[in-house]
Amino acid sequence: MKFLCAIYFAFLQGVVSYCIYNTSQQAKIHILQLADNSGANERARFSQTLMPGENACCPYTTSDCVRSNGRNDLVKFSMFVLVDGMASTHFTMTLPGGGWLELNGDRLGDLQYQAHYADGSPYETLYIKEESY
Repeated sequence: MKFLCAIYFAFLQGVVSYCIYNTSQQAKIHILQLADNSGANERARFSQTLMPGENACCPYTTSDCVRSNGRNDLVKFSMFVLVDGMASTHFTMTLPGGGWLELNGDRLGDLQYQAHYADGSPYETLYIKEESY
């Protein structure tokens, strides 16, 4: 019974969170949630460095992650990719509060990504390249 409860809890975690997956073989991806639709200050906002194969999630039911608490309400992130000590330019992407984003940054000049709504349908993310810092 405990095993079934653990599986059910793990399933619910995926349903009530936005998640970002690093599908790269060698790239690190640095992610910072921007103030848009976050109830947290800069230090408390979602911020992660994902190694190849890692992922991180943040529940849309928590106002720190999604201030409006809606699974289809958009959140915005600033990111950059690091491969063999070389950094990409910064870029921003949007994602639904209950959706997920798969990023592959193995080729610095050609970021590959797929975004989805919580129900699995494709989401056409807003992708903006920014100046290098």
